[in-house]
Amino acid sequence: MSATIRLTRRAGIGPGSARPLQVLVDGKKAAPIRAGQTVEYRVEPGRRRIQVKQDWCASTELALSFEDESTATLECGCFIEGWTFIFMVLWAWRVLVPGKLFWVKRKSGRG
Repeated sequence: MSATIRLTRRAGIGPGSARPLQVLVDGKKAAPIRAGQTVEYRVEPGRRRIQVKQDWCASTELALSFEDESTATLECGCFIEGWTFIFMVLWAWRVLVPGKLFWVKRKSGRG
């Protein structure tokens, strides 16, 4: 007998959005999930810990109890996404690469 975890990853522009997140169930790798994707994982009934991770960044663990043939519908994503992410990139560009933000060229015409 088993239970199901149905996990959807929000689609959006944010850190790591172009790469898959690794899904961990009880600390063991399940399968990766890409932005906008919904995946299902079969688990044994009982108490399970679910976490998503990419490189050194990870979510906090979500502890759930599963009964036989139950389904938990979950969602994952990034705290920093959309316009917030775009503004952070522009700010970092300005601070970290200030010489690349501006340009100068010869004015065309007379004067």
